[in-house]
Amino acid sequence: MEIETHVKNFIKLLSKEDYNNIDKLQFHKLIIEFIISLLKYAKELEDQDILKSNDNSDLSKQIADKIHENYENFKSNPQRENKYLLTIQFLASDLGLSESTIFKAFKKSYGLSPKDYISFLRYNDAKSMLSHSHLSIEDISQMLGFSDISNFSKQFKIWSNKTPNKYKKDYSEL
Repeated sequence: MEIETHVKNFIKLLSKEDYNNIDKLQFHKLIIEFIISLLKYAKELEDQDILKSNDNSDLSKQIADKIHENYENFKSNPQRENKYLLTIQFLASDLGLSESTIFKAFKKSYGLSPKDYISFLRYNDAKSMLSHSHLSIEDISQMLGFSDISNFSKQFKIWSNKTPNKYKKDYSEL
């Protein structure tokens, strides 16, 4: 559809009898947009071939492994500027796949989105840290990449139906 629109605009511009400088710039713009559309379409076809040719479980495993690796890298240096490691955009770029391919393959194999998987990893780490360490809730919040303790507490309550303090009291082994 996008390619068809570019072709129609291109034909419309070519049908003009006189070209001014604006028309020439518009022509260049249309060519660039057309090429970008073709590249996107080629990438989608390539991703579809990858999904068809690879066993979906192998691709999903590769995606899960990369998510886990990126998550561990983030945890080793949980600074705000490293949050990009947890984005699907970075994952897609890192794996050379489109975001939609990653989402479809992962969801098909695991029944949850890559974002939900990252949330699952954070929740498991939060539970472990709350029950097996002397770290403060604020420290745990920072280590897991939450912007503040309030956001962490809200998210933890969504995950577990308990506040971090209550969870730490109930399950602390220390």
